[in-house]
Amino acid sequence: MVPGETLAGMENWFRKIWEHRVTSWLLVSVGFTIAVFFILHSPVPGVAVTLLGVVAAIMSIRPLSSVEKFLYTTLVFTLLYAEIHAITIDRREQLRHQLEDRTAQEQAFQSVRDKQDEDFSSTASGLEAAISGIKSTLVTADKTLIQTAPHAAIRFTDFKFAEANPGDTIHPGSFPFNTSIVNKGNDTALVQKELIGIYTGIPDNKAEQERLVKLFTEEWNKKRPQSTKLFTDIPSINTTYHELTREDINGFQASTKTIYFLTRIEYSDSSGVWYSEDCEAFQNTPEGLDVVLRHSCFVFRDSRMPVKRR
Repeated sequence: MVPGETLAGMENWFRKIWEHRVTSWLLVSVGFTIAVFFILHSPVPGVAVTLLGVVAAIMSIRPLSSVEKFLYTTLVFTLLYAEIHAITIDRREQLRHQLEDRTAQEQAFQSVRDKQDEDFSSTASGLEAAISGIKSTLVTADKTLIQTAPHAAIRFTDFKFAEANPGDTIHPGSFPFNTSIVNKGNDTALVQKELIGIYTGIPDNKAEQERLVKLFTEEWNKKRPQSTKLFTDIPSINTTYHELTREDINGFQASTKTIYFLTRIEYSDSSGVWYSEDCEAFQNTPEGLDVVLRHSCFVFRDSRMPVKRR
């Protein structure tokens, strides 16, 4: 057999195999099997479409009957669906991985932020403690400055009968009472207003003393301002007259009454405007009123306060 006849025979043989119906069914079966596998187990995008290209090539070079055309067309759409399905699955996986990566990044950033917040809180606490310490130091310094700065300290002292001695008998009438004003500070004061109130009332009785404070306040509000310089450590004596009735004398003897001294003075110095007030009463004894021994009241117990407090 000559070579040309051999090649022609082989060509006829391959053409019979290629165009045989069994070959067509075999190709279609393999194609559908692969397409279904791709649908159930999605490959990476591009594999199904590659196979779809192979099927299209086969359809272009192989004579097809109407049934084969229908089957191959169905196979093309099946592979197309498999490719779309693979693309969808791949996109879903990419989104999932992106979400996981973003979550991991946010957790890492959150850890960094938590650390920064912790450091900031620690720094803020330290600054707060430092500021508190500085504030305490400034307050102490202000108190020290106020205490050491020149200032006046005025008050009334030495409440007593001007013409009575221990053991003297007190009779009804008008009696002079002496009180001394002394400046124990180291700055000259300008007295703006002062008042000495002398009253008789129930001994050591807080309600009685509060009643007398109301009377004293009424008199204080009617008092006119004055302007008197009071130097340091130079006492100034004031004499005030008070009328004692027979009822007062009987009350002294029965220890149901005593004499109260209520005083207030308003003054200014280089540090501001101040006032001091005091209340003292003579001591009652079984023998009568002691005109020397005195004790403090329940009211008027402050000796130096800024005027704005009243």
